[in-house]
Amino acid sequence: MKIKDNTLEINQAKNTYLFKAKNTKIIREY
Repeated sequence: MKIKDNTLEINQAKNTYLFKAKNTKIIREY
């Protein structure tokens, strides 16, 4: 159960990072 929770947290952190990186890229293009 704990390992599953950690994997979920890692995935959420990865998604948040990718989302922020994408937004930063869009902002830089303008």
